[in-house]
Amino acid sequence: MEAGEQLWMPVANALVRFVGVVQTVHRTPGPPREVGGVGAGPLPKVPNMTAIVGITDGNTVVIAGDSAGVGGGVTQPRLDAKVFTNGSYVIGYTSSFRMGQILRYAFKAPVPPEREEDLHAFMCTNFINGVREGLKDGGWASKNNDQEEGGSFLVGVRGRLFEIGHDYQVGELIDGYTAVGCGAEIALGALHATGNADLSLESRAIAALEAAAHFSTGVRAPFTIVRTAKDDG
Repeated sequence: MEAGEQLWMPVANALVRFVGVVQTVHRTPGPPREVGGVGAGPLPKVPNMTAIVGITDGNTVVIAGDSAGVGGGVTQPRLDAKVFTNGSYVIGYTSSFRMGQILRYAFKAPVPPEREEDLHAFMCTNFINGVREGLKDGGWASKNNDQEEGGSFLVGVRGRLFEIGHDYQVGELIDGYTAVGCGAEIALGALHATGNADLSLESRAIAALEAAAHFSTGVRAPFTIVRTAKDDG
């Protein structure tokens, strides 16, 4: 063995060991990543359709959604809207058309509290308990390892915007906007980019849906918009 080869071999062996470690780490899955901070729960299920956008200025809540219905490799726009009003609430859903039909037509939405400081606790208890019962009665809810699961949707009420996860957690975002569905990340980028623009809430919501429809195969026009005000109830 030449002197140069003697110097190179330890380095080459170290590189082989390093690459082997990288490959092992790459192949070994870790635990599920939590979102939203400690105790936020499991990752949301990844939908294969829809972009639902919600945005509020503290008084008015606007929720807008697309019309895509996706099955297998086929995408068809549908007439039954994914956003609607139910009592004091505006709601926009993904996950399942059946879930949305139950929330729209069968769910008896409870009257929200008068005091704004009680609203989050109310959403986490009275509202969610009503949703759980409604979905079970409608034959749509499921259980996984003794944990109940529903679907993902947005709710606006009294000027505030809430995101409901498939594990029934209730989130309220600091930014005042959020999105769900397969086009959510694209829509969120558009909402962030228009944050300082002189645009109405509706215009920002439509811009976000247009971006999602441009880049996502599971998002289609036409778009539907609903809105509510802080003193509705």
